Amino acid sequence: MKNIMRTRLLWGAVLVLGLVALFIPWVSQFRILSPESVPAAEISVTSEADGGLGSLREAIFAAAKNPGKTQIKIKVNKIILKTPLPPLVNAQGIDIDTEESHAAIDAKLLPEGPVLDVATPSAHILGLQINNASGQAILLRESGARIKGVVISNSKEGIYLVDGVQDVVIEQSRFEGNITGIHLQPAVSRVTVKDNTFLHQRKASIWAVSPKPQDMDKHINLVVRGNRFTRDFQSIVLIHAQGKIMNNSFEGMEEAAVYLVGSGSMAKNNRLSNGLRFGFSIDSSSGMVIEENEIDHNAGGGILLKSSSGVNIKRNRLYDNGYGMAVLFGSRANPNTIADNLLLQQKQDGLYVVGGSPILRSNVVRQSGKAGIRLLTYKKTKGELLTPNPLLEKNDLTENADGNIAQGIYSEETVPVTPANPSPGSAISPGTLLSGSTAGLSWGAVSGATYYSLGVRDIASSTLVVNATTTDTRYTAALTAGKQYRWSVAACNATRCSSYTTVLFFQTPAAVTIP
Repeated sequence: MKNIMRTRLLWGAVLVLGLVALFIPWVSQFRILSPESVPAAEISVTSEADGGLGSLREAIFAAAKNPGKTQIKIKVNKIILKTPLPPLVNAQGIDIDTEESHAAIDAKLLPEGPVLDVATPSAHILGLQINNASGQAILLRESGARIKGVVISNSKEGIYLVDGVQDVVIEQSRFEGNITGIHLQPAVSRVTVKDNTFLHQRKASIWAVSPKPQDMDKHINLVVRGNRFTRDFQSIVLIHAQGKIMNNSFEGMEEAAVYLVGSGSMAKNNRLSNGLRFGFSIDSSSGMVIEENEIDHNAGGGILLKSSSGVNIKRNRLYDNGYGMAVLFGSRANPNTIADNLLLQQKQDGLYVVGGSPILRSNVVRQSGKAGIRLLTYKKTKGELLTPNPLLEKNDLTENADGNIAQGIYSEETVPVTPANPSPGSAISPGTLLSGSTAGLSWGAVSGATYYSLGVRDIASSTLVVNATTTDTRYTAALTAGKQYRWSVAACNATRCSSYTTVLFFQTPAAVTIP
């Protein structure tokens, strides 16, 4: 009897386990899932229209309603926006991927505001093109964004990072013809900009400016690595913002390629060439390191260091610039150090020191057009004198045209004035019609100027076709027939340039076709 009861209990238990196994899948579908476990939704954009079924607008709305991470795949080649898009909102994140379409958003009909207002964390934007934004092409309000392979052109600002954003990577993208490429507000941190191309930004490629020093452990820890900057007005402007600038190339800037104010930044293994002014311009700074850069063919000079302390400039290679390095003023208690640099064939002085007392150690300065080292006492307007007293140690100075070490006086009265009587051209476009496609530019000589900086710009393309310096008061520019141009010129010495002359316009005659 006991065996029978035991057998019945055993079979009952088996039956219960079987029923549980059978109902588990059915019950599980009613379980509340955490947002992290919800599968990523995929939404396709199949319409080029501003709104309606299959549009980017509807995809953004759908992503906002989805409880989990959402991927928006754009499968059309272009989208023309007529009204602002809604913000990208999703607590788990939104990815925008153009797949193989390389979709382009034309924002020229939008009056203002951002094209993509990214208010979702950890957003990924891949391969998208945005053109003609009157505000920001991409506005980042949340952290963790990854921007890769985008193209942003002819916009007011490419990517704008608001205060508090952190952990952002911008890579393998192209910025062309914008006013500002990337704009960082002061309370931004841990941003990496790498392997991008910047072409002709009219204000700056990277702009990170704070009105006062920030807590560098918390704000604007910026890494700029492996990028190519070409024909910007300025490329990198960091004011009270800490950055590491490494392995980039800069070419053909109208102002300084890299402008630094503040403390703690580092620039290493960059190439800076063919600029109208200085490669590096460092002002009112401390504790910066500028090392192992190659700096060449910059009309103003290689490095300008002004009113700074404790800056280390070491193991750089400079050649064929206007001046090699110009050091103006600076702390005597915490001097700047210029050491182990190679300076070859500068057109003016190799090392030019005005009123400062840096440490100049183990530099090689050869074949300068003027002096190897020039030390100038600064004479203020009221007659006060600031005499340089540098530590000169183990420098190798040879074959410099005005001798190895020269001394003199620098007065504020010697700052050049703007050149007079520039010709040809008129103040109103399209301007004077030349007799041919070669323009003979001329202007009046300026006392105290050691060279002149001039530029000629193609009006139709806004391309700077002449970016040159000369010690003469004439310059011959070979241009293209049937074009309109504007030009201006400034008088310069080692410390500064005058303002440019008022822009003058001229045009070249169309080419004559002989039948």
